[in-house]
Amino acid sequence: MSEIKRILTSSRTILCFCVCLFLSYMFFAYECGIEKYVTAEGEELTAYLDSYAAFLDSVQEKAQGFGKISSMQGGFPGSNIAKTVDDYAALHDTVLMAGENRGIVLFSNYFTADLILVALVVMVAAGFSEENKKKLGYLVRSTRYGRRHLSAQRVVSLVTVSLLFSFALCLGCMLIGFLSFGSPELLRPIQSIPEFKLCSMSVSIVEYLLISCLVKALAASVIGFVLYLFSARYDSGPAAIIVSGLVAVQY
Repeated sequence: MSEIKRILTSSRTILCFCVCLFLSYMFFAYECGIEKYVTAEGEELTAYLDSYAAFLDSVQEKAQGFGKISSMQGGFPGSNIAKTVDDYAALHDTVLMAGENRGIVLFSNYFTADLILVALVVMVAAGFSEENKKKLGYLVRSTRYGRRHLSAQRVVSLVTVSLLFSFALCLGCMLIGFLSFGSPELLRPIQSIPEFKLCSMSVSIVEYLLISCLVKALAASVIGFVLYLFSARYDSGPAAIIVSGLVAVQY
């Protein structure tokens, strides 16, 4: 655990964490200030809520129609269609509620924070190559637990940093959204937001945010782990450039 404690309490990690978090909050606050029309409001939102039950019926009818096609019966296509019907049928008892959706929609589309999260993980992972630069790799291997124990602690550190940043970002952005637009009433079903009309999961807004944070933290941790594998054998500079380039192409 000493390596985990060293990484999480190092001045480098803390400084990178705070700077990245500050930039994320600042850019999100800026977006909240300049966005005029973000999502449906007023009568448009009411019309959406009233038409949602009819939308569920139409989705089920289309799925059942596809299920009657011979080429769609059996195997993966058939089971997938059946699951779609069951998932949307379970939403019929969901009671949608009007509320303030602008902060949630802006946060769900806030890809700048994803890039900043990746940059933070890349900076932390790049620091793992210090023993290679100082030619201490063989010394690490000769210790009692060797490189495997050290690597495991570093991976745990990457996941921890990613989770902490992801949840801190979510809490901060929700607070900024609350101050900018009002209470988002997070216990409402996620389908209460028009942009999540096609979501087939029966979850609340707060549950969606938790799942989103976990998925993003996991994705960032995987990127950091790949960078760590590169830097374990090569200099961290080229490795960071390669990983960052791949991420940039993806986005």
